[in-house]
Amino acid sequence: MAEPHLEELAIWARQLAEGLAQQGYPVKQLLTQVGLSERDLQGKDARTSFAKNAAFFELAAETTENINLGLEFAQSRDTRDAGLLGYVGLNSPTVKDALKNLSRYRRVMSDALEINVDELEKMGTVYWWRRGLAPARCRQYMEFGTTNLIRGLREVTKRRVKPVRVTFAHPRNARIKEFERFFG
Repeated sequence: MAEPHLEELAIWARQLAEGLAQQGYPVKQLLTQVGLSERDLQGKDARTSFAKNAAFFELAAETTENINLGLEFAQSRDTRDAGLLGYVGLNSPTVKDALKNLSRYRRVMSDALEINVDELEKMGTVYWWRRGLAPARCRQYMEFGTTNLIRGLREVTKRRVKPVRVTFAHPRNARIKEFERFFG
């Protein structure tokens, strides 16, 4: 069961809703199905529940019949849209600093987001997860977030950052080549 108090910025849900509307999908109806309204997404500092954001991404993937919606949507985002967190990332002198800053300031973006960089210096490992939902209920949102992180690091460094390994807690057994191609 989701923790109802976990909130985050609505920017990605708003951008997804805008993209779906441009493609002719019934956005108002989709938002209503997950307990959101267009008004919930208005304003650059609008916040919604993590569970509703995740549900909206899952419903969007189902509606568009695109099991890689999170992966694909993240590749077209702009780091500056992440507000303060994007600014901190873009102005970090190194990838290590960007990851440490992301961990330090993550609550600006989301109450559900957890980032552990304890093994970053020694092992080069970063753990990233969201509290409050079972992995299967936030699959698209986790794939979006991870893809968005790597895309943002590439933007910051002007290099094709390639993680050694990316794993998800949820099952993924279709269209894996697209993930391999993006992550390298």
